[in-house]
Amino acid sequence: MSQAPVYHKAPVNTTFSNHHGVSDEILEPEKIRRLLNPYIPVNGEYLYSQVFPAEQCVVSPWHNSLFGYKDPVFDINRIVEIVHPHDWDKVWKLTKKACDLIFGEPGKYPSFSYSISYRIRVKGFRYIRILRQTIPLRLDTQGKIICSLSRCIDISHLNHQKEIKGWLTTPDKTFDLNSPWDHLFSKREKEILHYLARGYSSKCIGYKLCISKLTVDKHRANMLRKTNVRNTSELICYALERGIIE
Repeated sequence: MSQAPVYHKAPVNTTFSNHHGVSDEILEPEKIRRLLNPYIPVNGEYLYSQVFPAEQCVVSPWHNSLFGYKDPVFDINRIVEIVHPHDWDKVWKLTKKACDLIFGEPGKYPSFSYSISYRIRVKGFRYIRILRQTIPLRLDTQGKIICSLSRCIDISHLNHQKEIKGWLTTPDKTFDLNSPWDHLFSKREKEILHYLARGYSSKCIGYKLCISKLTVDKHRANMLRKTNVRNTSELICYALERGIIE
């Protein structure tokens, strides 16, 4: 276990409660605890549910003291703030990447597992390395997430203390989130994005790709939804910043 540096205060807007894949529906903590009840922790796991629209954590009835929290319900920012300050930015980016992939097309991945390893602060003002595995606990009728189930376990004994890795597993594919953003868009979407960045209209793009203007507009709308941006200009900036197009 490593000694903690100076206390770090997490930046704002870190909970993903405003992500386009998050539901407006809120479940009462007691109902969530009942949903958690069948999940029994093993090997020192810490289990909790993140209630996205309420920005709350609801702890499993079987939880242990890994995080040092005894409250059955607490603000999600308490978990955000114990992330190592050197890890926080990458953890946020990997989690954002996972959310964009999961909810780029509503209902596409009703089943998934998001795993990430990073350091957190625990009792005694020390840092340990954990593996956090998150699955959906409840989705709404539109496929948007209401709450998730996360399992956290201390993996400090595996060394690689500063290593941050993230991956997303769906029923048909595993995404290495540490790799470039290329897999965010389909081959056809990348082709359209290439022409959009060069100022082509939907009609011209359709002519070049032998598809209809309506199909081009549909792909454009899907890309806007996947990236959670407002318009084509922001979409192009998003793709350029991440090296998806040049």
